[in-house]
Amino acid sequence: MVSSQGSVGEVWVWATAASLALLVLLTVGFFAIIVINGLSALWPKDVAQLVTRHGQVWIGEIHRRQPERLQLKVGNRDLYGFDFKWFEVTDIISIDYPDDIYAIERSEYGNFYGRLADESHRYASFFYEQHLRDEVDNLQTELDRLYDKLGEANNLIDRLIPQDQQPYLDKIASYNQQIASYERQLAGYRLPLVIADGRQKVLPLATIVRFYQPNDMGLVAKTGHYFSKLVELLTDDPREANTEGGIFPAIFGTVLLVFVMSITSFPFGVIAGIYLGVYA
Repeated sequence: MVSSQGSVGEVWVWATAASLALLVLLTVGFFAIIVINGLSALWPKDVAQLVTRHGQVWIGEIHRRQPERLQLKVGNRDLYGFDFKWFEVTDIISIDYPDDIYAIERSEYGNFYGRLADESHRYASFFYEQHLRDEVDNLQTELDRLYDKLGEANNLIDRLIPQDQQPYLDKIASYNQQIASYERQLAGYRLPLVIADGRQKVLPLATIVRFYQPNDMGLVAKTGHYFSKLVELLTDDPREANTEGGIFPAIFGTVLLVFVMSITSFPFGVIAGIYLGVYA
């Protein structure tokens, strides 16, 4: 015969187990929501073209839908001054998804949505020929190296007496000349594009991070794009005030912090365990 005290204790055991299971379930669900919503943002979304009853044409990703209105991510922040725009459903005449629209990720000012201004332009082949991209990357790498050397020379010259500064002043002048030369070469690599309202925008190729035609991409192409973005997220540095790019510094910092804390706390934990087990 089971005593009433034993029954009460068993109830509390089951209650504790149920609470622990619920806590684990909520934790797993919380992380699942973060992962699903976060990783879904990497999937290339189709770019819509909206025509309003006022004759305006807008291009962008449909970001949010409501019964009476929808929000469009129009990008082109340097031209519009904003990233998102709301439209009343009653004001929209048509929504199309043309295949010739490009979505371009840039190193600044967010995404750009538009069309090629001139298919015959020599740098339109930038989208199809890797050697042009390699030329731009090499020029940008060399330019970054010169800027680093220029910064080192400027920092060093501040700690020298005037009599010893002349050699470094000559180096600084040489670096500035080389930088100007590389910047002129990079300025020649640019891509003319047209936005929805017909205005033309010339993008320097050095500022383009990624370019694609989402409406013309199949499942395989979108999957490849997704995994390239995922690799960028895990291995690259952040850009655009931490709103774009990767999170590698945060991952590295977290792992390093855990590693250092483990090394620091492990000896104290062992000593405390020996003391409690043997002496206390």
